[in-house]
Amino acid sequence: MRLVAFGGAGSGRQPARTGSDDRDFEPLTHEFPPPGSIIPKVAGEMCIDAHSDVHAKYDAGLQHDGASMQRITQLGSIDACVDRILDACGQAVVLAAPLGLGKPNRLINAVYRRIAADPARRLTIHTALSLDPPKPGGDLERRFADPFLLRQFGSDYPALDYVAAMQADALPGNIRVHEFYFQSGTMLRSRQAQRDYASLNYSVVARDLVDAGVNVIVQLVARRGQGEQARYSLGCNPDVTLDLIDRTREAGMPLPFVVGVVNEDTPFLGGDADVGDGGQLFDVILDVPAQPQRLFAQPREDVDEVEYAIGLHASSLIRDGGTLQIGI
Repeated sequence: MRLVAFGGAGSGRQPARTGSDDRDFEPLTHEFPPPGSIIPKVAGEMCIDAHSDVHAKYDAGLQHDGASMQRITQLGSIDACVDRILDACGQAVVLAAPLGLGKPNRLINAVYRRIAADPARRLTIHTALSLDPPKPGGDLERRFADPFLLRQFGSDYPALDYVAAMQADALPGNIRVHEFYFQSGTMLRSRQAQRDYASLNYSVVARDLVDAGVNVIVQLVARRGQGEQARYSLGCNPDVTLDLIDRTREAGMPLPFVVGVVNEDTPFLGGDADVGDGGQLFDVILDVPAQPQRLFAQPREDVDEVEYAIGLHASSLIRDGGTLQIGI
């Protein structure tokens, strides 16, 4: 079974339908064991070990540039990474970042600040669902919400600079942001956000990003192993990144500069999200352990036995090699 997530914090690439019609499939039956007896206890990882066509493509070593496998540059400095991005993109940076959880906020903020301070350069950001922690208004709201916000997001959550600027209609003249999905109610009074809103169906995002001339992709990634043994996963945001690379190659255009930013809390997903050693995808891997980014998440309770049983039963209704689509 393959699990494919849609929308929300991230979404999965929709695979082609395989096998015979599921209508003639007899569901399996299970005696449900208690969840604690078989759920893997792996901190920071979601263990889904599908071996998809894309996974096999990376394992087979198909070349990133169509000629030879590139060598990934490993960086430990955000400023050095910004330098690499500017060197690769020139005066006009057209940056794509995944929907929701996949955004490397600290790196995006560093690019934003560098270009905001240099009017000779231009920055265009293409993304969706730029998540921003709630900001209490009056004194009562603040006293009620601050303890929760501190527990949930920590004291140094890197809020996105461009979000605050958009809400205040204060984006610099050399920076524009195109989003196709807003966090509810956050941009109602922003003329800049409304003017540059992109009305897109999710299925055509990659196509339109190619037309927009995206020249850099930045994304949080999960990592297993170290050094030459390291493997990388795009976590819950594999779809548009991989589709954008494919469509750019099909269009015969230069591939964007791709930066993976290691985040220890990002779930390591298999299937399309597992890009192996990353040599066919990434130009730079940025790892700055001293500047972690807590994942943006809503409060949630642990999965109880009833919810676990529902999930296990649903999995028994899906043919091996089939697809379960989960999302909005």
